[in-house]
Amino acid sequence: MKIVPQLDKSKFLISWGQTIPGRLILTISTGVLLWLLGQWFWWLAALIYMASGLFPNDRKWILAAGTFTGLAFHYVFNENIQFHYLNFVSPLLGPFLNRGIVALVEVGAMFLLLWFFIYLKSRWSVVNRRPVLIHLTFFALLLAVFSSLKLPTAIAGYLWIFLLAWNQSIWFINYILVQKIEPTAKEALLQFGFVRQYMHYSSVPKGKSWRYLEGFNSKTADELAKAQLNGIKLLLWTCVLVIIRSTLRYSLFKDGSAWVLSSLNWTLNLPSLQDTFYGAANGHPYSWYYGWIALLADFPLEILDLAITGHIAVACIRISGFSIPRNTWRPFEAMTIADFWNRYYYYFKELLVDFFFFPTFARYFKSNMKLRTMAATIAAACFGNFIYHFFFSIGNIPRLGFLGAIWYLHTYFFYTIILTVGICASQIRILNGKKRPATPGRQIIARLGVYAFFALTAIFNMHLVTGDIRDNFRFVASLFGLQF
Repeated sequence: MKIVPQLDKSKFLISWGQTIPGRLILTISTGVLLWLLGQWFWWLAALIYMASGLFPNDRKWILAAGTFTGLAFHYVFNENIQFHYLNFVSPLLGPFLNRGIVALVEVGAMFLLLWFFIYLKSRWSVVNRRPVLIHLTFFALLLAVFSSLKLPTAIAGYLWIFLLAWNQSIWFINYILVQKIEPTAKEALLQFGFVRQYMHYSSVPKGKSWRYLEGFNSKTADELAKAQLNGIKLLLWTCVLVIIRSTLRYSLFKDGSAWVLSSLNWTLNLPSLQDTFYGAANGHPYSWYYGWIALLADFPLEILDLAITGHIAVACIRISGFSIPRNTWRPFEAMTIADFWNRYYYYFKELLVDFFFFPTFARYFKSNMKLRTMAATIAAACFGNFIYHFFFSIGNIPRLGFLGAIWYLHTYFFYTIILTVGICASQIRILNGKKRPATPGRQIIARLGVYAFFALTAIFNMHLVTGDIRDNFRFVASLFGLQF
């Protein structure tokens, strides 16, 4: 029995969803579900749902219009944008009008930047051959240079606004640059419609690029109806996951609220992973069993968080008529580390594969498949992973400096090394012809082993980075009743 009805399998709903009354009701349903999930863009997604059905040949432009609208609301109305964390930038964005002007300037500058790289790609063979390498290197050099300059506060503020906005779109731009694009204003404008996504502010592109979306484009009215119903079904499943997450968080840690449980005040009120970690880091560790409970219970909650945000983004793309794969797909069914890595954060894995794994795999150690695979995995899971998270954390640069911001993430680099070793070992076993466990008992043991690996390595993941890896090892020691 399915928890969520299989809407996209119903012939009646597929036919009915193509009628005006059907589209209207399903449009309203989409908006209501997103509103229940607390998404500000519920009205925008509903409009895109309706427009995608009425104008099926213009779905790319409709989705691009969603990006432009989302950018405007993100800059002008949303007080929680990334660069508000920089103290010297916040005063520049205070008045509504000033934020509007900033939005206009920054969006215009981003468009010119994109067009500039597209133009360079069409003119210079070196840029055409290595667009991603040149783009990332150019951005890193700008960060290094500007972080070393003593600029007036206003100039520095607006400069960092631009750099942070660019950083939010840097991997979207990379996907754009590896495509064959005509250097025209119209083409640049269409591509600009994919430098961000209205439904989330992650710098990991869900759906990767227009070229990738084209492979999942609905060609007929029936396919469009199925894709849109699939998107609604995913939103329904997301609502179920939100209820599960809220129930677990409240019942275990009294974190947030969970309707019935909150009214009954039924909770174990255990210390969270953050509580146990910082307790150990500050020399006041909790009992060892609290640390283990928090560590093993927090990991599935982190996966739920990732699944919920990813499902919302994928659902919004599906209602536009593109039946792309999910971002998170049954990760706890994985029986190998490599398979889990492929399942739990699909589009981040694809980003690392596209920009780091495949370029390395295609160029080096062609005569030795194992060495070739290991080198490509190191390039992606270790170095590419670290580069992504360094750019993700550039808000540290004004406070710590360029080199200081790199060093601040040394704990995360240690995490990428552990992760890479685990993935490489998993891949070598596969290349050696190691078969999947045959019996149910062995399959359960394999799954528990994968769970334990990722739960334990999470001790060194981004959400527990303090800039001093000794804090993480203090927490490890506290898990065994030790203290140093």
